[in-house]
Amino acid sequence: MTINLDTKETKFSSTLAEHLKYVDQYNAWCAANAGRCV
Repeated sequence: MTINLDTKETKFSSTLAEHLKYVDQYNAWCAANAGRCV
């Protein structure tokens, strides 16, 4: 999952818990970069 749209940093998960952690990181990035996420 791409967690930073500027650097294209992508993290891969093996478990649902790991994936949800990365979703939280993506959402935090979106909150800090208003208007960049759809």
